[in-house]
Amino acid sequence: MKNQSRRRFLLITGASIGFAFSGMAVPIPGNYKHSKRGVLLGANTEIQIYHEDKEVAEEILVKCFDEVRRLESIFSLYDQDSDICKLNSLGRIESSPIDLVNLVKTSLEISEFTDGSFDVTVQPLWELYANHYKSPGFNPEGPSRDDIEAALEVVNYKNISFEQKTIWFNKQRMGITLNGIAQGYITDAVTRILSESGISNMLVNMGEYRSIGTHPNGKNWQIGLADPEKPWSIVRVLPLKNRAVSTSGGYGYRFGDSLDHHHIFDPKLGESANYYKSITVEAPSATLADGLSTAFFAVRREKLAELNLKLPDVVIYINGVKA
Repeated sequence: MKNQSRRRFLLITGASIGFAFSGMAVPIPGNYKHSKRGVLLGANTEIQIYHEDKEVAEEILVKCFDEVRRLESIFSLYDQDSDICKLNSLGRIESSPIDLVNLVKTSLEISEFTDGSFDVTVQPLWELYANHYKSPGFNPEGPSRDDIEAALEVVNYKNISFEQKTIWFNKQRMGITLNGIAQGYITDAVTRILSESGISNMLVNMGEYRSIGTHPNGKNWQIGLADPEKPWSIVRVLPLKNRAVSTSGGYGYRFGDSLDHHHIFDPKLGESANYYKSITVEAPSATLADGLSTAFFAVRREKLAELNLKLPDVVIYINGVKA
């Protein structure tokens, strides 16, 4: 899904049927830890929950793994048989999964709201930069301006069309990536499974955080924001209850050795956005938090303040400091 250096793990800690805190679990008497390991989203994974019944716990864990694998088969750019890869290859996909339709539509809504600062059609730019930095004797300053302009000719979210479950591109050479929002969508999907399975207090961590209820001690979950200048230290702790948090930063994946060339693009310039070290968004859902954190990373500060006023239920942190 998202570049591996940004997304390396999936950890779910659930309670009321258990007791969990920021990945550190302490059992309530009569409840036991159950875990399942595997590979999800391209990384070694362990899902943990607490539950009094082993068989029920196993069923819940299997459901979580199955759901993530199902959504990965839709959104993954690393699986050539995924639905998004088929769309990118053919320029059109009919009878597409409803998850793909819904997430693309949500992405376009964020694109409209941010006036194109979030644009899922930046995949040709990503491919341009990736191929440039793989080529022998590459220019460390990045692709030529002519090559960037050629890629930008097919970068425009307005050239995606829908009709029921059919999605198509209005220009050749187009391609989309949902890596700036799909992780949040999957986080929300797993949260729903846990809620439907009777877990009423949980913290779901898939790189994005989604909380339901409180920590079993009655307090809000505590999420630490890393200092982008000193990632080993915490610059702020966010209390979280029935909310989601996502952080975007250029440090997640770099092209070449320079921090200036990374995976989050300003779709209007065709270059990596470098207005901030990190952007964190707290929102009602992980899908919205993920999409907005990606979008806002490519929004200049004066425009960001304007957008922030239109989102009363969203909190923005710039480099760990509340905007």
